[in-house]
Amino acid sequence: MGRFVILLFSISFLLLPGSSEAILDSELAPELVGLKELLKASQYEEVVSKGSALLDSLANTQPQNPLRDAQILDLMVNAGYRSAEVMDERFLDLANRSIALTKENAGPNSLPAATSRMHLANLLLRRGDWALSIPEFEQSISILASLGPDHDQQRAVLLCGEGVAWRRTGEYEKSRLRYEQALTIQEAVIGPDHPDVASTLNNLAILYENAGRNLEARDMYRRALIIREAHFGPEHEWVAEALHNLANVETNVGAYDEALKVQERAVAIFRKSLGENHQRYLWARLNLGLSYLDMGDYAGASVICEEVLAAQQNIYGPEHIDTTYALDALGPAVSNPDDTVRRLRSIPAL
Repeated sequence: MGRFVILLFSISFLLLPGSSEAILDSELAPELVGLKELLKASQYEEVVSKGSALLDSLANTQPQNPLRDAQILDLMVNAGYRSAEVMDERFLDLANRSIALTKENAGPNSLPAATSRMHLANLLLRRGDWALSIPEFEQSISILASLGPDHDQQRAVLLCGEGVAWRRTGEYEKSRLRYEQALTIQEAVIGPDHPDVASTLNNLAILYENAGRNLEARDMYRRALIIREAHFGPEHEWVAEALHNLANVETNVGAYDEALKVQERAVAIFRKSLGENHQRYLWARLNLGLSYLDMGDYAGASVICEEVLAAQQNIYGPEHIDTTYALDALGPAVSNPDDTVRRLRSIPAL
């Protein structure tokens, strides 16, 4: 059954202590430490509002520092593409401002330039502009490769991001090659139990799942979940993402009770960490409705899908792609469950 699958393409960007964050932010300006802590705590709206206020304050009280300003803009864009406001055009403007600052003041092939392009690539990917994100990923990857092996870890993360973009454009072989290249680098550089490895395993598992190799995909999802729980604890949003995807493949192999249990845990964590208006919570909630449908509880499935549909219409409007998926999931009516199931099977994985 087609379901919503969460692609872990940017989890480590600027967030993981001691890893990609250290590579890209080793010279983080002191004024930005508070913003980074808010980002780690998933306080995305606070990052954007406080970042804007900080830019205004520094402009009035401190000498010009374009690279510091670019770092603030990068953190704001990072928060933007993780938030429910990802479609807000202002984040595209912030990303392009950061690229202009780093290109002019550090050079087009510098680490700051790679960082700014990375954030634009992630933003475009989150917005569904997959083809547009690919050249941004490629430029950032090329810059990091030119800077030497000290940046291989972050280059691997970007290869995963590019792999997601290729997958979303239907280029599955290109996607697989990027993921496998990333996994080889990561296991050699940071070891097999690092959270970046979990992200890559997740994305490879999606390709395996789509190819019908569900048992292999389940093993990868389970390994990714173990890594994330060990690193972040059992109640973190990134653990919820791993649970969400594991539930999908449990359904594919017919383990409906296990799928329901895993999906309910994912929904609870998303609600607590992100709130009920966040895209990932709504995706997980919709998949929970599909789990009820799998078990023959059409009334329970209908209630959940109706709630998700109402929320999507309120947040994104009636024409947004997420709203149409919720509408398809609801189906014509639970009075015609056979047709409902047929429609649900046509929903593509995200």
